[in-house]
Amino acid sequence: MRRTVALGPAAALRRLGAKFLRAATHLPKRHADAEQVTYRLVLPFSGHAVDSFFARIPVDGLTPNAAQAAAISKQWLGHRFDLLGSGWVHVTYGMQ
Repeated sequence: MRRTVALGPAAALRRLGAKFLRAATHLPKRHADAEQVTYRLVLPFSGHAVDSFFARIPVDGLTPNAAQAAAISKQWLGHRFDLLGSGWVHVTYGMQ
């Protein structure tokens, strides 16, 4: 509020007008997104559904690595990630 008062009435009205114009411009797009999906359910180059683009991994293939998969899953569920081999980092809100 202090910044708005410090701007003066003309600059504050310009900013308010710009915000209103942005909101009004995006309103039809937001309405269209709410009405129907805007992504493709079928890939144009293959004709297959998106969910079948990647092959399913058979459970038998995971069994030999079950302990490792469980340990990694536990880390992920705890919001800890190993990004680019930097070591496990606990990711929290507001982290920099």
